[in-house]
Amino acid sequence: MSVRKSMTAIAIALAGWTAASVATAQRGFGMAGPLLAPSASSLASLEGQTMRDLSESQARERRQRLVDYEVARTAFEHDDYATARRLFQPMAESGSPLAQFFMGVMMDKALGVARDETVAMKWFRQSAESGLPQAQYVLGLAYLNGQDTKADPKQAARWLRKAAEQGLPHAELTLATLYDSGRGVPEDPKAAARWRAKAAAKGVY
Repeated sequence: MSVRKSMTAIAIALAGWTAASVATAQRGFGMAGPLLAPSASSLASLEGQTMRDLSESQARERRQRLVDYEVARTAFEHDDYATARRLFQPMAESGSPLAQFFMGVMMDKALGVARDETVAMKWFRQSAESGLPQAQYVLGLAYLNGQDTKADPKQAARWLRKAAEQGLPHAELTLATLYDSGRGVPEDPKAAARWRAKAAAKGVY
């Protein structure tokens, strides 16, 4: 499978998504491909602290963010992009990497908004810098293919490695192809084989 084909033909991070929503996502998300974001449980893990670490008011705010995220994600799955954007945008502006990821997808694919690749890249970058592996993968592919940004194989390898180190199998496989070809990284067949094996262990070839 080519790197470019992988951008429009694979689904990653299927946690919390039904078969129907996967089929809906496979209509294509532009640069993002059918990138399926994690469930609300990932929001809590990205924020670091557990509920036990929070004050009563902080815990209440956390619970509300989780509810808002799930409502927004459900709206997105059902093509209600106006509701999704209304809920995701303030979360994204407040620093939620998952909401930033969804805003990037909507801007990239013109889902309920005019397409704006510059704004899409801004959201993907902010999400990636906050540690979301799906966003790191998208950013890596953008640099690899010169899509909505100048091609930069070294930056591509940097972001793909970050996603791969978090266990994202399609990032692991793409990183393996870079080591095979020496694109953005020194050619290294052993590293390529190691990353390919990691992806294969998760069913990605």
